[in-house]
Amino acid sequence: MSLTEQRSLAEIAAGLDTTKGRRRVSGAWPSVAEVYEPYFSPLREAATEVLEIGVKRGGSLLLWKEYFPNAHVIGVDIKPALKGLAEDRISIRIGDQGDQEFLASLIAEAGSFDLVLDDGSHQFDDQRDTLLALWPHIKPGGIYVVEDVHTSYRPKYSGGLGHEGTFMEFAKRFLDDVHVKEHKGETTLPDLEAIHLHFQSLVLCKWKHRQKRQDPAAPAPAH
Repeated sequence: MSLTEQRSLAEIAAGLDTTKGRRRVSGAWPSVAEVYEPYFSPLREAATEVLEIGVKRGGSLLLWKEYFPNAHVIGVDIKPALKGLAEDRISIRIGDQGDQEFLASLIAEAGSFDLVLDDGSHQFDDQRDTLLALWPHIKPGGIYVVEDVHTSYRPKYSGGLGHEGTFMEFAKRFLDDVHVKEHKGETTLPDLEAIHLHFQSLVLCKWKHRQKRQDPAAPAPAH
């Protein structure tokens, strides 16, 4: 398929059993497919490893398979019955994202990832610990997406505005990571280039080139 014939994420999602293409707030707000398009399109031809945690009925796996024509797509879920979703270029791995050994097995299998989407348990500890485990294995220029971050504000998940321990409270420290060249301190997510927060989704972009850390004691460059 030529570049001019490639369909957008939203166009592909419209024909699949996935909520990724569904517009929100009675159609007034864009679908996540529309939100992700500008971030994912630069990776479209180059991506070779895509990981999605939480696959539900498998429609989104088909979405990534078509959108990233050169990628191997790994879908993770806790339900053994979903093994049947595997097909050419789609692998299914059954396991709990809260299991660090299981995450290590995914890293061993893929080596590194162009794109990771966490649409798993939506539990704060899982969102945090999965990100910390997988971020070092995101390729330069790659993307990590945490979906349904609005659960941080829902009492059902023990969340609430400003509640300590929620994923969104944890994520606020990423603002400092983007500015590490200024403060020269420790980072939670090394080589974090940009943070894009949308309704329900957090998109984290990694620098294409590893950032050099300057010694805080080193003199400032002369002008």
